[in-house]
Amino acid sequence: MFLSLFAIAAMAWQAEISSEGGLARIEFTHASGRITVYLPDDLRAGDTISGTVLPEPANGTNGLKDVTVELDARVVSGSFRAKLNGAGLVRIGVGTTTVQLPVDRASPSSADFWSAPVMQQGRPVQISGAFDGDSSNTRVSVGGVAAIVVAESPRSSICLSGVRAQGPVKIEGNEAGRKFNLTSVCTNLRLTTGQRTMLKGQRTTLRVDVTGLASVPESEYPLSLELHNLSPTVVSMSGPAGNDRAFSIQFTDVKQGVWSRSFDVVALADGPYLISGILFGVKIHDLKMALDAEQLAALIDATIASTQAKKDKKVADGANDWTINHFKKKLETLKNARDTLPDLNGARDLFDKAQADFTFFEMAGELIDFAAEMLGYKDLPLPGIGHALKVLKVASKKIPKAVELLEKAEKVVEKLGELEEGAEKVEKIEEAKKLLDKVKEEIGKD
Repeated sequence: MFLSLFAIAAMAWQAEISSEGGLARIEFTHASGRITVYLPDDLRAGDTISGTVLPEPANGTNGLKDVTVELDARVVSGSFRAKLNGAGLVRIGVGTTTVQLPVDRASPSSADFWSAPVMQQGRPVQISGAFDGDSSNTRVSVGGVAAIVVAESPRSSICLSGVRAQGPVKIEGNEAGRKFNLTSVCTNLRLTTGQRTMLKGQRTTLRVDVTGLASVPESEYPLSLELHNLSPTVVSMSGPAGNDRAFSIQFTDVKQGVWSRSFDVVALADGPYLISGILFGVKIHDLKMALDAEQLAALIDATIASTQAKKDKKVADGANDWTINHFKKKLETLKNARDTLPDLNGARDLFDKAQADFTFFEMAGELIDFAAEMLGYKDLPLPGIGHALKVLKVASKKIPKAVELLEKAEKVVEKLGELEEGAEKVEKIEEAKKLLDKVKEEIGKD
């Protein structure tokens, strides 16, 4: 469906629309926060539809308290249902900023249910068929894991699933008493690189693997894949195609269920970077505020299962105790979140803590290892080491002892720039490395 955006001049709110997997996502942004509206992207006259509104106030503010979202002059919030009138346009607005989505003429719904033959982990799953537009009476599981229905029209239901299986998966559901059993092939897109944090001028290789393709029939090819550089000021994807790449995966290019490509990434500046295979993805984490206790429990259970699987793989690969302990802490916090239900606010807070703490541990460990590695170079890249320490210090502000140690490490690194090659310089390098080890210990205690 083609989505058009009409912004009224001089508006305080900015609006952006994207559509993927049957789901339309309208994001309103403002200094006071962000409001995201999810709707089916197939709107027709006379439809009863379901959607979701997710308000996210800016940090430390309550700026969205009195802000409302209107769908054709009707205030909507949380998980909502609405009845569409005739063909034309439906208006969704925040304040005086309005977007318009086209509403097509009515068409009959199919009595059958079906889904796309290929799906991807972490992406919306669209099930087409004779739905009634009311998501409250729709239940779906994908690969035996309960899915979260975020939007529905009389022709399709769009849900998110935490399934981590690859290959054929069962999609089972119940729509107002009518059951359906479908099958799709679940694939996974994995991006790996030699270095996730680089210094200006460095090069590394980005490898792209699409796995789980062994069960995809030849008739479904070619498959489309897009990559997007989300850090264009830090790195550049080499080659004439630039920072956005589109691939057509052919059946003959798949070997043992895997399609792979590799190309160079060049650092334009010091720092970490992000390249993603998802242009308009829906983040399951963003949806927790609209979930009831049953749905949130399903999300937490799926996250526990995927985290446990990752931890088991790390153990099998011989990962160090520091890494394994942080997986254990995340699992412990997630299980506490599950046990806190039906207290939704408490469970959401613990879910957030588990995700945020683990992200911090991953980033901190990576930056510490990055700085330690650079301290072993013959020609010390002091600006890069100093940058890594500054980022770490900001990220560790809630751990005073770690900040104190990082400040000592900064002073040692500054001293290194004044020293000539020799025993004293080697001694200072070892001192800096020991301080970084202590920083890691302090972070591990948190």
